[in-house]
Amino acid sequence: MNKKILLVEDEIDLLDIMSASLCKLGYSTNCFTDPSHTIRKFYGHAEEFSCAVIDYQIPGYNGVELCLQIFEVSPSFPIILTTGFADENIRNLLGNYKNVYLLEKPFRLDELTFLVRQLADRPTVRTLI
Repeated sequence: MNKKILLVEDEIDLLDIMSASLCKLGYSTNCFTDPSHTIRKFYGHAEEFSCAVIDYQIPGYNGVELCLQIFEVSPSFPIILTTGFADENIRNLLGNYKNVYLLEKPFRLDELTFLVRQLADRPTVRTLI
């Protein structure tokens, strides 16, 4: 399989667990706790990634902002946004973009892996700007 998943989460333990679970299924992961590093990596290598899992609440940042920056490069890029609560920003994002999926915390790993499989393994044509 050789699909690469972008993971963005400030809780290191959760990041490690998600990465290990996805690697067991044959995916490779790039893990980030800092959104600025994430976006620099994505800007230079967007075509390498199949989908992203992004935490909504990252210190000094929010996942919606990161999603919008990703969409500047690849408007149809599939994203799983994880959160413990859905506020107005998330509802607006979900209403405006059909390629953003909400996964509420706490979630089970099988829920995460199911969504990743659905997004990363489907044939898509993504636009890179």
